[in-house]
Amino acid sequence: TVTAATVLVATTVPKNRVGSSLGMLQMAVYAGSSTGPLVGGFVADFFSYRSTFFVTAVLLLITGLAVMFFVRERDDTAQAAPAQTQAAPAQTQAAPASTQAAPAQTQAAPAQTQGAPESTQRTAGANLTSRVRGRMRAWLALPGASLLLSVFAINLLARLGPRIVAPVLTLFVEYLSPDVTRVASMAGLVSGASAAAGAVGSFVLGRVCDRVGPRPVLIGSIGINTVGYVLQFTAPSVGALAGFQAITGFAMGGILAALGAFLALLAPHGQEGAIYGVNASVSSAANAIGPLVGSAVAVALGLRFPFLASAVMLIAAGVATAVLSKPREARLECAPAAPEAPL
Repeated sequence: TVTAATVLVATTVPKNRVGSSLGMLQMAVYAGSSTGPLVGGFVADFFSYRSTFFVTAVLLLITGLAVMFFVRERDDTAQAAPAQTQAAPAQTQAAPASTQAAPAQTQAAPAQTQGAPESTQRTAGANLTSRVRGRMRAWLALPGASLLLSVFAINLLARLGPRIVAPVLTLFVEYLSPDVTRVASMAGLVSGASAAAGAVGSFVLGRVCDRVGPRPVLIGSIGINTVGYVLQFTAPSVGALAGFQAITGFAMGGILAALGAFLALLAPHGQEGAIYGVNASVSSAANAIGPLVGSAVAVALGLRFPFLASAVMLIAAGVATAVLSKPREARLECAPAAPEAPL
């Protein structure tokens, strides 16, 4: 759903407003992420763990109905209609020749249908493979293909940071405050602080991206995020941990807004859905790999060291961003916002 909303925003808003628009979308995502752990922690503590699933189902139902009745997608088929009507006379002129060949094709049909069951499956598999290969060649042949792959790699490394910490965060909160009885609520407050700061960071740094371009925002946000995870490694209390989580959340909002602006500028027209789909797959891979790495590091070295592992991932993402080809990337910078009516 987030991928579909991102494609809708990226293909609708002007290019010189894509940074701030995607930042506002990411702010909405973070707003839900900030209230979700907080509400979920209180529901689990005061009712039961099963109640959280019921509350989630109700919220998803409300969201689906809102999308069904209130969201409207831009239709590009009307723009393509004149070109199709111009091609209609040429198609009608070729119709007599095709009708003349119809009897011969009809006579050959019985012989072809005999071997259809086996050949149809082989043909379908070969067609699917050729389409996938053709799409991959088309993407690799794009002028910004190497930059696009770099953005995917940076997204993977940047998202690994918070996902490595996620499975040990509740245990670390309990480690810092062993006398606290409502551990789930306390962990929800810590996660909520990160997500709330991420909402602010997405909005503020998304607007900065429209003015200075995505690359400086991405480098600066990755640097701040790295420092934040190092500070969490040394956190002496839950309050300090929540404050440092807010720092990393604010910076992560800038990272996601800048990456979204990069993808919006690099995606070819008509293939935005495929590009953002690949990016969502990369994010899902980080969601799968991160907890495994975080749990292994915590078991081997202790609860504090997953924060250092997250910092290492962010350092790698910063190096990858810094070595991006500056001249080639300069043409992709967001243009200054022109005077226009608010969206």
